[in-house]
Amino acid sequence: MKANPRTVVLYLGMIGFIVLSFGAISSYGTTYLRAPQAIDGRYALSGPTIDRCFAKPPLLIVGQSTGLR
Repeated sequence: MKANPRTVVLYLGMIGFIVLSFGAISSYGTTYLRAPQAIDGRYALSGPTIDRCFAKPPLLIVGQSTGLR
């Protein structure tokens, strides 16, 4: 079975676009997006819906992480 040249060009173009997009997004992420160094503590959640469901004791999120270095 012989491959249609237009189909081959289409697939190569799509693969090239995906590779270039992944490279650009990865470069942006490593340059501009940074995680905080450390997350530690207790954080209370509040809001009208949460307060009705979890009145006592208050709903807490306990965060413990070393972060990225």
